[in-house]
Amino acid sequence: MGVATSVMVYQVCRRPAWRGWITAPKVLGTTVVLGLASWLAAESWSRFLDGSGSPTDQASVCFKLALVMAIALKLGFEAALLSPLRRSEHSPMRKSARLITGPLARVWALRCACSVAGASLGLILAILAQSMTPAIDAGFSTVLFVILLGGELLERGFFFASVVRLKMPRR
Repeated sequence: MGVATSVMVYQVCRRPAWRGWITAPKVLGTTVVLGLASWLAAESWSRFLDGSGSPTDQASVCFKLALVMAIALKLGFEAALLSPLRRSEHSPMRKSARLITGPLARVWALRCACSVAGASLGLILAILAQSMTPAIDAGFSTVLFVILLGGELLERGFFFASVVRLKMPRR
């Protein structure tokens, strides 16, 4: 309900970069990515502190792989929003894409680096689950969450910074 409400709030603003079909995957993607990452960190710390289970639990490995897929889908969707750069028309979406690849390029690169690092670490944790102790899994799952949180905060920052404000028509 909260995710849907967030999407509708931006939809009301009527800015092209905040249309529902653009905002919904971003907000939902953030919810899924950070939800999975926080669950993995909490679950791994619980296992470590209780001394129960191991990082090779089937659910834990599946959640790590689901997290990697969610990151890839979200980053792919965000990269697809740069496609107006290949067109010649001067639309508000092209202006937003130019902001992302121009003045906001460093923020975009750092955001992408956080996502790629998070996906890579998640994949490594899933592959090496059998050779990890619960303490190592808990530590790296926490690092994974912090990296992804940083990336999502950067994404939210340029979500607002890259929007093109529509101007009143001149007479």
